[in-house]
Amino acid sequence: ELGMGSGAWVIGVSKGTELVAAVPLYHIEEEPNDAYHIQEVLGFSRPATHPLLVGNHRGYESGVVYNPDYPEALPLLIDAIRIETERVGTDVAWWPYLTEAAVILLHPHCPGLLGLLDISADYLLPAGDFSAFLLGLTRAQRGKIRRDRRLFEDSGLMVYRGVPEPFLPDIAHLVAEVESHHNNLMDPASLLPWLEAQLLVIGDQALAVVSRNHDNPVACALLYRSENQVVVRMAGLDYQRTGTAGEYFETTLYQGIEWALDQGIRQLSLGTGTLQAKSYRGARLSPRWALQVAGTPLVDHIGNNTRLDKICKRERVPSSSVESVLVNVG
Repeated sequence: ELGMGSGAWVIGVSKGTELVAAVPLYHIEEEPNDAYHIQEVLGFSRPATHPLLVGNHRGYESGVVYNPDYPEALPLLIDAIRIETERVGTDVAWWPYLTEAAVILLHPHCPGLLGLLDISADYLLPAGDFSAFLLGLTRAQRGKIRRDRRLFEDSGLMVYRGVPEPFLPDIAHLVAEVESHHNNLMDPASLLPWLEAQLLVIGDQALAVVSRNHDNPVACALLYRSENQVVVRMAGLDYQRTGTAGEYFETTLYQGIEWALDQGIRQLSLGTGTLQAKSYRGARLSPRWALQVAGTPLVDHIGNNTRLDKICKRERVPSSSVESVLVNVG
């Protein structure tokens, strides 16, 4: 559970013996990640009790796992979340970091507040190879990518791609570096069983990418295929050894693009943060939302346009570059 405090569990809806909808729930007494203090991120005061969190807890993208042949499962799933909210004795449940497609499915069943949490980046990829991808970008974007790749090639660093298991110690070390950089101190050894448990589920859908300076790992990414996209599940960096050779971009973006193209997959999801750098390299920007699933609906005196402007100012990207149909909702 890795610091998840009092509990994490899964609820589901079944029809006969078939599971048709499911979602994980988390009730965290001491949440170490400020990005999961949802009400504070949205600009509200801290809730009186620890919120129930719905959906993903690691990473900043969440969606709905359900069988679309049974749309009636969604309101039943929402009802089950509300029951669990009451059972654990908290006064609010949040489903954070939802994609817009997920919000469109869920919002009719959840009349609570819909708030803009952050902005995520992804690539929509063409058929073909990396050269075909470059042709779809602007001249400035192509120039940045070619410069990054030349810097990496000239650095003498070596990049390794393969099944994740042999690289798990390197990944744990570098991810722990990133967590520590964000004030979440973590022992790499404690990450190993968590990574191993994920790989039991992901199986052959995962790829590890590690860049090395001789025997020293300096950057890594763990990627996995999910339906029609490749997702950057996590990235790690050695901050003392990186920064001059485009290590992050080569390891996470460009190797991810190449793997997705090799698989015939048309989308690479990069997640939140470093949006200006990703946008300069051709990534698309779109919102991630928090949906209040249970509790007395909050009255929003801030508004999502204001939140959008604040995030874009922080990330140094124009608000007009964010693709959204929902910013004025909520």
